[in-house]
Amino acid sequence: MSGKIILEPDKKRIKNRIIAVWLVWLIVLGGFCGVTFSEPVLRGEEGTTRAGNRTLYVGGNGTGNYTSIQDAINASSDDDTVFVYGGNYFENLTINNSIKLIGEGRDKTTICSKAQEVPIIKVTIGNVTIKGFSITHSGSVFFSTGIVLSYVGNCSINNNNITSVNRIGISIFGSNNTISDNIIFDNVHDSILMVGLNNIVKENKILNGGGIRLLGSMNNQILNNIILNSDNDDITITGSSNNLISRNTIKGDKADYSGISLSESTGNDIAHNIIENRKYGIYLEESSKNNIKYNNISNNEYGGIRLEDSRIVTIIGNNFTGDGISFSINFHPTFSSEYIISENLVNGKPLYFYKNQKNIILKNAPVGSLIFSNCTNINLENLKIDSTDIGVYFTLSSNISIRNCSIFNTIYGIRSYHSKNVNISQNEIKNSDKGIFLYQTPFGNITNNKIFQCVGSGIYLEYSSNYNISNNNISFNNRWGIRIWRYSNECYIINNDILSNGEAGLRIDYSPYTLVFSNRLSNNSYGVEIIKKSNNLIIDNIISKNNIGLRISHSSNNTIYYNKFYDNTEQILFSNTKKYNYSNNFWDNGEGEGNYWDDYSGKDSNRDGIGDSPYSIGFDIEDKYPLMKPKSNINFEDYDNDGLNNDLDPHPYSRYDFDQDGLSDDYELIISNSNLSNPDTDGDNFNDGEEVEKGTGPLDPDDYPQDEIKPQTDYFLIGRVLIAVLIIILLFIVLFSRSSAKKKEKH
Repeated sequence: MSGKIILEPDKKRIKNRIIAVWLVWLIVLGGFCGVTFSEPVLRGEEGTTRAGNRTLYVGGNGTGNYTSIQDAINASSDDDTVFVYGGNYFENLTINNSIKLIGEGRDKTTICSKAQEVPIIKVTIGNVTIKGFSITHSGSVFFSTGIVLSYVGNCSINNNNITSVNRIGISIFGSNNTISDNIIFDNVHDSILMVGLNNIVKENKILNGGGIRLLGSMNNQILNNIILNSDNDDITITGSSNNLISRNTIKGDKADYSGISLSESTGNDIAHNIIENRKYGIYLEESSKNNIKYNNISNNEYGGIRLEDSRIVTIIGNNFTGDGISFSINFHPTFSSEYIISENLVNGKPLYFYKNQKNIILKNAPVGSLIFSNCTNINLENLKIDSTDIGVYFTLSSNISIRNCSIFNTIYGIRSYHSKNVNISQNEIKNSDKGIFLYQTPFGNITNNKIFQCVGSGIYLEYSSNYNISNNNISFNNRWGIRIWRYSNECYIINNDILSNGEAGLRIDYSPYTLVFSNRLSNNSYGVEIIKKSNNLIIDNIISKNNIGLRISHSSNNTIYYNKFYDNTEQILFSNTKKYNYSNNFWDNGEGEGNYWDDYSGKDSNRDGIGDSPYSIGFDIEDKYPLMKPKSNINFEDYDNDGLNNDLDPHPYSRYDFDQDGLSDDYELIISNSNLSNPDTDGDNFNDGEEVEKGTGPLDPDDYPQDEIKPQTDYFLIGRVLIAVLIIILLFIVLFSRSSAKKKEKH
C-alpha cells in the first residue's frame, strides 16, 4: 500500500469546489477589507515569549494614559491589556500583539472608522480578545469591515456592538476563534463572514442587515444566535462541511430570503433551530448527506424545507406549522428514494413518507402531508390536509387513487412527478398555488373535483398525456383554470364548469390532439387559448362573457364547431396574423354545420338552421355555415366525423386522417388495414395513400408503384467510401511506423 488517499468522485468534486470558493473569497475580501496575505502562520499559537500582564490605559484622567488606542497597542507586549475608557475614538486599528483590548462598555466606548475601505480593527496575530466596544463608521464608508481576523487563531470577540459599517460586521479568516454575545446590526452585506475551521459563533444578536455566511469552512459551530429581519439569507453555507447549526432563532418580516441556505455543502447538522417568516425555512441546493433534525419551522412563504438537486438528506423530528417539505420541479426523481424522512409533524399531524411500498390505504386518518416515492397501488380517501407546502406528492409511483379529500392552503395541492395511472375524483382543493400539478405523469382521470381560488392554476399538466378531465368545477383561480402544457397530448376536457379565472379558462400550448367538448367557459379573460400546436377539437362548448372567447396563436388544423359564442367582448383573436396563416383551421363539422355566434346578422331564407352567408371571423377567415340557433342535446359517437366510433378510433379527436397519408382513418382501419399513425405502413418509402391510388399494396414493401423509381440505398457508394477510409488508415499507420523507426535510429 502506498498510503495514498483516494477520494470518491463526489467527495473529490465537493472538496475542489470548497477550496476554489475559499481562495476566491479570500482574494476578493482581502481587497475589500485591507487583509494582507503575507503571514499565513497563525501567530499566537507558536509559544512566543511574552513580556506581559501589564495594563495600559487610554482616555480617562489618569497620569500617563494614552489618548490614542493605536499608540497604546503599539506600546503593548503579548499578554498585556489595553483598557479604553468611555468616549469616541476616531481611529482604524491594527493589532499585532496578543493582547486584550477592553472597552469600558459597549454603550460607553465607541471606535469610529477614520479611513475608508479598510477595516476598523484588523487583527494579525492570535490570542487576541476584543471586548466592550461600539464599533461603527464615521460618515460614508464603503466596503469597510468592522473587525477582521486575518489568518489568526484563538481570538475572542465578545460583548461588542458592531453597526452600520456598510460591508461586513466581523470577518474571520482562521481557526479556533470565538465570536459571542455581540449585537451586530444594520450591516449591508454580512454580519459575520467566516472562512476557516473550528470556530464558534454563539449567542450573538443580529438585526436588520446581513446574516452569517460560511465559505469553504469545516467543523464550525453556530449556536444560540438570534437573527431578526435580515436583508439576506440568515445563515448561508457554501462549499462547507461538517458544521453544526443549532438552537438559533431566525425570524423575519421579509419573504425574499431563506432562514438557512446550503449550497454544495455536505455533512452539516441543522438541529433545534426556530425559523419563521422567511422565503424558505431551510433551503438545500446541490448539497448531500446533511441532517435536518428537531427544528421548529413556521409560516415561511414558499416552503419549510426545500430540496433542490440534493441527495441523501435526513429529515427527522421537525415540527412544521403552516409549512412542510417541497422539491424542485427538475430534481432527479431517484433522489427521493435516498431520503430518510420520519417523525415529522405538520400542524400537529404526521407527515407521512412512504418509499418502496405497495398496497397503501389511508382513509379517515389525521394527515399533515403525504410523500410517496416508488410506491404502487395507493388509495387515499376522506383525508383533510391544510396549510402545508405539498398536500400529496408522488414520484416514481403508479396506480394512485385520491378520492373525497379536502386539501386547502398549500403550494401544491396534489403534485406528481415521473408517475402514472393517477385517478383524482370528488376532492375539494382550495387556496393552493397550483391545485393539481402533474409532471411526466401519463394516464389518468381527474373528475368531479372542485378546484378554486388557486394563485396559479387549478389543473396543470406538463408532459402528461392521456387524461380524462371531466365534470370538474374550476373557478376563481388567479391565472388558468386548466393548463395543458408541453406535449400533454391526447387529453379529453369534457363537461367542466370553468368560470371566472384570471387569465384563461383553458389554455392548450404545445399539446396536440386535445378534445374540448361540452364545457362551460365563462367570465375568464380568455375562454380558450390554443398556442403553437395543432389538431385539437373544440366542440359544443359554451364560450361566453369572456374578454376574448377563443385565442389562437401559431396553431393550425384545429376543428371548431357546434360551439356557442355569446356575450364575449371579442369572439376570436388571432395572434400575429401577418406572420402566420390561420386559414388551415376548420370551423365546421365537414357536413355543413358550424358554430353559433350571437353577433351574426345574416338570414336563413330556407329555414334549414344554417345562415345563408358566412360569419366573418376576421382576416379572410370564415365560418361558412353559422348556426342560427345553438345546437343542443349533442351526443357524439364519432367526435371527429371520420366514420369510426370513438370506442374503435385510436385517435377520436383527429380530423379524418390522423397521419395525413391521404387515407381517412375509417378506410385504413376497415378496408386497407394500414397503420392510422404511420403514413408509410410497409416502409417502402411510398405514402399509403399514393399506393392505394396507384393500385399497389400499402402493406407489402415489395409492391410499390412501378412507374416510380423506388428509393434505393447506394451500396456501391458506401463501399467506395469505406475503401477510401481504410486506405487513409493504412497510410497513417505506415507513416507513423517510419517516423518511429527514424527516432530509434537517432537514439
